[in-house]
Amino acid sequence: HPVFSVSGRDLEFELPITVAEAVLGARVEVPTLDGRATLTIPPGTSSHSRLRLRGQGVPASKSAPAGDLYARIRIVVPKDAGAKLDEALRGLAEENPRKGLFP
Repeated sequence: HPVFSVSGRDLEFELPITVAEAVLGARVEVPTLDGRATLTIPPGTSSHSRLRLRGQGVPASKSAPAGDLYARIRIVVPKDAGAKLDEALRGLAEENPRKGLFP
């Protein structure tokens, strides 16, 4: 399939989101086998997070329940952020996610 990968009865796909959606949270449309669904992205979501849509994977059969659909998050950074975004991010630059990584 061009969008989904399969693992048992579960499906997974990569969902590109903006920096603003990752930081602030958002509700975005995502593809499913049946069309579209809305997925809530919680504030503070990081790249490689997996968000689940329960029951949206491979449909149920007589012997197995429906699988789940997982969106694997990929934060897309704009190539030309512009002055407003540059200014906003400079305020966040003081946060260091690697703090405590080294003794």
